[in-house]
Amino acid sequence: MLHHIVFLTSVMVQPWGLRIQQPLEAKCNPAQGTWRHMADPEPTLPQYRQYEWLPQGGCEMTRMSLDHFCDFMEKKKLDHIMFVGDSLSTMMAESFLSLTGIKVPVNHHHRNRAGQGLEGLFKAESNVTETEYDASFDEQQFSCRGNPITFAFYRNDKIDPSTKQAEYCGSDYPAGTTKCHPWWDSYLSNAKTTLLVANTGLHHHSQDSFKQSFDLFFNEISKVDAGMVVFRLSSPGHANCTIDSTPFQSESEFEVSSKFSWDMVREFNKHAKETIQELPKPKFKILDVYGMTVLRPDGHLLPPHDCLHYKNPGVSDWWNHLLMTELDHE
Repeated sequence: MLHHIVFLTSVMVQPWGLRIQQPLEAKCNPAQGTWRHMADPEPTLPQYRQYEWLPQGGCEMTRMSLDHFCDFMEKKKLDHIMFVGDSLSTMMAESFLSLTGIKVPVNHHHRNRAGQGLEGLFKAESNVTETEYDASFDEQQFSCRGNPITFAFYRNDKIDPSTKQAEYCGSDYPAGTTKCHPWWDSYLSNAKTTLLVANTGLHHHSQDSFKQSFDLFFNEISKVDAGMVVFRLSSPGHANCTIDSTPFQSESEFEVSSKFSWDMVREFNKHAKETIQELPKPKFKILDVYGMTVLRPDGHLLPPHDCLHYKNPGVSDWWNHLLMTELDHE
């Protein structure tokens, strides 16, 4: 029984605005748009949280919430949600938990990227730092209107199905920065009822490296009777995130840097989109966060030292809102 995300066809009024539950019109592209300053933000919100995404074409965003998520999962008969990917996927998974209000038991203690205590979320691993998660979330169950849903995150920078034990899996960049935890067997045991949100990209430093990992992942997963698979595209960091305190108004303001091979990300994304479009299954989707993210030089985690990750809550919340919007309007 699937319990992860629900697509509805009615119209509902939510506290934040109108929720349109019908197929998106061709003119409406929620992945493209601009950042708009909120009309009346809460006085306590930091500046980087005072902006909301305004999609191209004027369509409304469906905010990620427990109710919307449970609607989707119930309708699609899903009962697992799994995030697999790098430290930005961890950032997105943490945002998902916050937006849905899902709580997990306190078992372990680690520090998050802001240096704050984050209890009960991670499997104990070594080398957890302020700037990068080095662990996977424990699998935890929570209730969606009385139906049990299982949540999990696995840190695997290459989304490699063949990973059998936790290991450093990088070969073309400094050792110890690329980490892979096993996840495939856990996914296979519930694939038909799982919403899988996966990403790889920023730990690759050549086109061949990315294509090898991505193609292996999709060759394997295309053989599976999957519930739904969402591949999140990557977005590069900003070369200097100390200059701008507000979003860019246009992508022309963004200057991609060759730092950490960020200038290769566009080609990585192009290959991913072309490959997924060729798949016959309708259950494979792209989550294109590139456009909204390159417009956000503000809100990064630790300027000027970390201009890739974002503070939570922050920009990654809108990745989840975009995910819910795409699922809700399928």
